[in-house]
Amino acid sequence: MNQHSAKKRPLVAALLSTGLAVAGLVAASPASAAPATSRSVVVPFCPDEYICFYPFKNFGGGQGRAKDSNPDFSKLAHTKSECHTGTWNDCIESVSSSAVRCTAYLYVNANYKGHYHTLSPGDAVWDFGIVYHDEAFNDQISSNAWAC
Repeated sequence: MNQHSAKKRPLVAALLSTGLAVAGLVAASPASAAPATSRSVVVPFCPDEYICFYPFKNFGGGQGRAKDSNPDFSKLAHTKSECHTGTWNDCIESVSSSAVRCTAYLYVNANYKGHYHTLSPGDAVWDFGIVYHDEAFNDQISSNAWAC
């Protein structure tokens, strides 16, 4: 173990023991932890078995919710002041899951097509660019599906 890894171990243990760990903020292996591990972000309440999404990073803005698969986010209305389309299509920058056993799939195109990321049960992504190293995924989500 190198000196860099040893310094991160207490941080990881502290975050996990206090329940503040958010998916992507603390990597499974301290050696692979991203530089942003010291960032503390509070995930807002999301009803059981839903994914909740937000138009801004750090779970900012009005919350949208999806319990079922949605082939086209342009049919999910949202305020025009936060989303230029007036829908959730291409208007999501952070997301959380309150699922217990199912994995959410988030796609850049309608009808579950194109580039996608998965969100495991209980996980949250406060910034796709930092957590998944995919800044291009911000404001691109157009559909979601569940795999149980």
